[in-house]
Amino acid sequence: MNLTLKINLIIYASLLILCVVTATVIYIRAKKTPEFYSLAAFYCCLMLWTALYMNELMSTSKALMYINVRLTLIPAMFVGALFLIFALYYAGIITPVNRVKIISLLL
Repeated sequence: MNLTLKINLIIYASLLILCVVTATVIYIRAKKTPEFYSLAAFYCCLMLWTALYMNELMSTSKALMYINVRLTLIPAMFVGALFLIFALYYAGIITPVNRVKIISLLL
């Protein structure tokens, strides 16, 4: 492994550890509301994206790289939508009446 790859792995591993610690602290201290669950879904998707990208960095062949790139794109598609759902919950735009309609439009 070259130096750039090692530095990238260290950065993404530290980012993954930071996400896990942040999600754990939020889980312990937060009230279990819809806002919390939407933020937890965002953090889980972000952690999955980071872990799959680290797997992509360590690919040894082109075939494995193509598979890992496609796997990395799956959580990348949902990160923005999940954060938008959290922001809409937090702002009070999503209510129990229109929740299913808005979430189905975003996802």
